[in-house]
Amino acid sequence: MQCYPEQLQAKLAQRLQPIYMIFGDEPLQKHEAIAEIRKAAAKLGFDNGQRFVAGNGFDWQQLNAAGATMSLFSEGELIELELPTAAPGRDGGQWLQQYVSQPTPDQILIVHGPRLAKDKQKAKWCQALQSAALSITVNPLSGQQLQRWLEGRCQRHQAVLQPAAKLFLMEQCEGNLLAADQELQKLALLYGNTPVSLEQLQVSLGNHARHNVFQLSDALLANDLPRCLKILDSLQGEGLEPVIISWALSKEVLLLQKVAELPSGDSRGMMRLGIWQQRQPLFQQALKRLSAEQIRQMINRCAELDQGLKGGTIQHPWTWLAHLCLMFSQPWQQEPLFISDAELAQ
Repeated sequence: MQCYPEQLQAKLAQRLQPIYMIFGDEPLQKHEAIAEIRKAAAKLGFDNGQRFVAGNGFDWQQLNAAGATMSLFSEGELIELELPTAAPGRDGGQWLQQYVSQPTPDQILIVHGPRLAKDKQKAKWCQALQSAALSITVNPLSGQQLQRWLEGRCQRHQAVLQPAAKLFLMEQCEGNLLAADQELQKLALLYGNTPVSLEQLQVSLGNHARHNVFQLSDALLANDLPRCLKILDSLQGEGLEPVIISWALSKEVLLLQKVAELPSGDSRGMMRLGIWQQRQPLFQQALKRLSAEQIRQMINRCAELDQGLKGGTIQHPWTWLAHLCLMFSQPWQQEPLFISDAELAQ
């Protein structure tokens, strides 16, 4: 059953589904959808949760043993399974098909990942999931969809923007809802119920340019390492949650992988991926210095960081983020130096 992100809350109020699948390249909507499912599940006693990232070498047998750790005081268990490349492999595909045919009682499964390409949508594991799960697609918004989203966010954060300012913010945030949401929260704090003019918005964006996640993404793609680290330091000083930056970096790396699969100079293909013309040269520039293997390793690092942040096992998230920035910017032939939390603690 298909469900739009804005319909999820109503669906959850009706009843919980045993399986949810959330795929797409819009990180804010994906995070919020997962958070809504967690909240609804916790109300019904599904307060024991485990998270898994099915990267290279993942042992799918871990999932079979997940239910054994459930607390005696829990009504059920919530399992979150991330497919960082939207491809579970042969073993994972078989496991998912088997699970769909015999779901574990008292367990809710959330499977999520990036946008599913057409060939993956036709895979047996994906079709099996779609037949049994509530499916939520979270793709980048544009046009009227983005306008409706922005209107809703203004109401949520009680931010009032004049028409010209709203249009300007919509143009600036296209493809990056995280940055738009962050900016609206700041505008609400700065101006309250007073309508924000275009000039005031431009001043706010200028004063906080170093605080915008989308500017960090652009600096990374452009290989401007000093600017990247300056922005990262500024974001830390502002108290921005590391998980927001992690989502943004993951999105850019996954987009890089998809652009690399397109024919060279395929502007329309990039547009279909939600990369507008003004950002396309940045991706082309990044692909000149990053190989497919480097991008694959970056995806794995992003997945490790995301899992660690969600599981509370990352003690030095900003060091992890700085190293990810280095992986974007530095040319390297082998596995780069990457300091783990355990090594930092020594």
